[in-house]
Amino acid sequence: MKTISFQVESGIIFDRTNPSHVKQARKLKVKQIDLVVCNLYPFEQTTKDLKVKIDQAIESIDVGGPTMVRAAAKNFKSVWVVVDPSDYKKVIEALKKNSDNDGLKQALAAKAFNHLSFYDAQIAKYLSREQFPEELALPGRKLINLRYGENPHQKAAVYFEPNNNSPLKELQRLTGRELSYVNFTDIAAGLESVRMFKEPAAVVIKHNSPSGIALGKSTSEALSRAVAADPESALVVSLF
Repeated sequence: MKTISFQVESGIIFDRTNPSHVKQARKLKVKQIDLVVCNLYPFEQTTKDLKVKIDQAIESIDVGGPTMVRAAAKNFKSVWVVVDPSDYKKVIEALKKNSDNDGLKQALAAKAFNHLSFYDAQIAKYLSREQFPEELALPGRKLINLRYGENPHQKAAVYFEPNNNSPLKELQRLTGRELSYVNFTDIAAGLESVRMFKEPAAVVIKHNSPSGIALGKSTSEALSRAVAADPESALVVSLF
């Protein structure tokens, strides 16, 4: 209970620019806390095991950590909040320079609130038994920055939920340009088209629709047949 005590939370949240807050803090002997660095309990790692007991999962729900992080993020003008180890170096460098760094503090606060939402959304999903709850938050972790969105002037990225076992997470670019949104959705449509078959299967996808699909004794034979079904689209796809 130490991390959700009056002394700790007050030391993080009181407004250093408000004279009455400062006066109260001194009166109550609240020590000022200017930096909160927190790694939350590993709920994601615990629930990765599908056989985990609910009591074990509940034990991995952090309470004190999010409480401190939320308080620090709200009071970001006075308090540094760090939830990602990859940010340690930039924060250390900023502290050494002893500058205000309001922009960095605000960015870290936004990251902290996103991190809390991501964390809580996983817990809510795990505990919920409703198919369509009244309120829904989806936890997503960015996997790929796409070349562009549905149109060239748009930006896009791909996010996956934690512990997702989609084969799309294993994509590797062997040659050519980075994927665009349409490229990625074409690949997803292609996987859905062939996953129903036990035999080697291949499909040519054009704008999320199969234009040629075939089976074969081998993957290369299936691909050759799929291309033969619509060689024009297959040529365009290969050049894109």
